[in-house]
Amino acid sequence: MEKHRHSCSELIKRVYLCLDGEMSPQQEEDFLEELGCCNSCLEKYDIEKNFKQYLIEKVQRRKISVVLVNNIRQQIKDSFRMSD
Repeated sequence: MEKHRHSCSELIKRVYLCLDGEMSPQQEEDFLEELGCCNSCLEKYDIEKNFKQYLIEKVQRRKISVVLVNNIRQQIKDSFRMSD
């Protein structure tokens, strides 16, 4: 990893990429290494990670009918046509 000055604001932007699995293994390794050097950033990461885990545990996914899905799609298409 190329050494550079730590920027909390830049690192925090990458928190969501990491939590969403959007980093390559090398990027994630570099991110976690830098994260471990800043207590403030580590705290923010832990808060976001715990919140995401909470949502995963509490939000219930429900199957909806194909008819409802098609109705929603049609409404979206119609709203785009109306705005043209």
